[in-house]
Amino acid sequence: MVYKQLNANLWMVFDFWKFSNYLQKKDFDWSLFDELIPHHNLIIESQYNKLLPLLDKWNLKLQDFGNDPTNYNWEKFRSLRLTREEDWSDWFAHIIETSTTGTFANYLFQKQDFDKRSYSNPINITREETCRNFRADVIIEWKNAKYSHVEIKVGDMNLLKTFETSEVFMQKYKAHNANWTNYILLLSNQLPEWENIVENAHSKICVNPLTWENVCISLRRALISEETITWKVWAYTFIGAIEQILIRFKGHLINSKPRENLNTKINILEKGFIYE
Repeated sequence: MVYKQLNANLWMVFDFWKFSNYLQKKDFDWSLFDELIPHHNLIIESQYNKLLPLLDKWNLKLQDFGNDPTNYNWEKFRSLRLTREEDWSDWFAHIIETSTTGTFANYLFQKQDFDKRSYSNPINITREETCRNFRADVIIEWKNAKYSHVEIKVGDMNLLKTFETSEVFMQKYKAHNANWTNYILLLSNQLPEWENIVENAHSKICVNPLTWENVCISLRRALISEETITWKVWAYTFIGAIEQILIRFKGHLINSKPRENLNTKINILEKGFIYE
């Protein structure tokens, strides 16, 4: 591609623009915003009055693991990769595949025609399965002869293809709506875009949205269930990675009271105890 040098004379068209007297003033007063800072700090302080007792409770509950995973810096975690969407999908599939109780999947998917035992030790889980020009992130074959297709997203905005992917793999497995369910796992800030896509796609395929917050809440509930200690160790690690890297709450810096996604963190900690 060849770029032409811009003719500076073209900018002369703006020489005759007139700006309002208001915009020409140089004495803008920003003191109004300074007055808001103490009020904002009070709000943050009240949120930490909720957060810290919740963390104390989780620290006590998880003391055998070295307290709550919030306390550690997971950005330096090197035991498993965390850099690509496929890495998060691998973790997700492993957590479901190795569950002996089905507690996590039961809380996450909440299918009315499933009982918890149906979610334990699934018959098969495939990763990155291909069919025609499509690739499915996770397909789970449960013990009750039903299937779940899950697309995993950690920021990828190419969401529309989920409908076609779901339809192609349902046909490949010769399944039907009664024994096949589709999910898309999103960051919470992707939900408005997903809702807009659903509204305009007019697809007959139903795809149920889940968020990574849902995953954390369900993992925490399962962490205080009767799962094996091996499963809990990996779930504990997964929680820490999600809440710090994807949810983006820097819990290991708790003494400096990080503010980003503070409400989301409180919500996760509170709801993680609901089914205790």
